[in-house]
Amino acid sequence: MVLRNDTLVRNHDYEKGKAVGFDALLEAGIAVLVDAYGKPAVQCSCGNPLGTFEHDVDSADVTFQDNGKKWTAYDPEKVVKIEPVAEERPVTAYELVDIEDEDAGLERRAGTDGAQDIPLRNDPGADDRPRG
Repeated sequence: MVLRNDTLVRNHDYEKGKAVGFDALLEAGIAVLVDAYGKPAVQCSCGNPLGTFEHDVDSADVTFQDNGKKWTAYDPEKVVKIEPVAEERPVTAYELVDIEDEDAGLERRAGTDGAQDIPLRNDPGADDRPRG
């Protein structure tokens, strides 16, 4: 999956033979592998395991490396985090957005290769997602 929003996560690095967790903000457009519950589990570009950001989004202290240069589309009002669900149930279908045409979306059943995708009824590009 590709993240649609800048997303707060608990990222991990490997230092001196141990996994070390740290809070991180992943930029929208980054590819991640998701687990059976639809939560980002691994960052594709580096293989780092991802976990839940344990703090409130509004209290996040975002600093940018690379001399403090923000990415051009960064908007603190659109930052999200993955919320745990009350009862963990595996995802049966994913609602996906075509990243080249945000008004086009599809439903893909979990475990399929896309051959049986069906179009979404509602506009997947609508910005009605709640902030986490």
